Amino acid sequence: PDPGFRSRRIVSEYGYTTFEDSPGVLHELRRVIEVDGRPVRTRLEARTSLSLGMATRDDRVKRRMLREFELYGLSSAAVDLGQLILLFEQRRQGDYQFHYLAAGSLGGIPVSIFTFSQVGGVGAVTVFQDRTVRRNLLEGEIWSREPDGLPLRIVLRTSYELDRRSASSEAVVNYAMSSHGVLLPVTIAHREYVNDELQVENLYVYKPFRRFSADSSIRFEAEKPAGKAP
Repeated sequence: PDPGFRSRRIVSEYGYTTFEDSPGVLHELRRVIEVDGRPVRTRLEARTSLSLGMATRDDRVKRRMLREFELYGLSSAAVDLGQLILLFEQRRQGDYQFHYLAAGSLGGIPVSIFTFSQVGGVGAVTVFQDRTVRRNLLEGEIWSREPDGLPLRIVLRTSYELDRRSASSEAVVNYAMSSHGVLLPVTIAHREYVNDELQVENLYVYKPFRRFSADSSIRFEAEKPAGKAP
């Protein structure tokens, strides 16, 4: 690896919420547990504060949690990537043009690959960099399982100018059906380039999701192993 690169390993609890000023849009919240092997807070503390943050109606609290990664030296962190699938819900499909590209395979599963480009609406991916927020028109690919069309991968690409230089960003989000019957992210690879040189790489791995009850005891239910009856 380039000696100029700085690597960080961050472990966090993760969940979704909405803001009062945009009730129809989901955003990711995280509470960091560990940075490079150094504990930041306990898992119970993270889960408790995350559940309370998800339940609050105070957008200021949620926005502070949204940008927590910046506190740990990540100068460019992409969020809201896990729910890219929601970009293509029925009411928003008119914001994109779709074209069939090719047949392919993903982990031995036959897929159809479609390209898409945004022609209207607003992007749902938030990228913080140097205390600014970028919003760009989106393009990329959707890999859908044959024969039922279940989306298994979304590739998202954006291009923009950065200090008069050519810059671009790519995110690859892989999905799988959870034992709860919900399509959820499994892995994400996000990379940013300036003049075609890699500048930032964020790799996300999602452990099994849990259901929890947000009451005074904050009880969590473990994810059931795949293939077993509930």
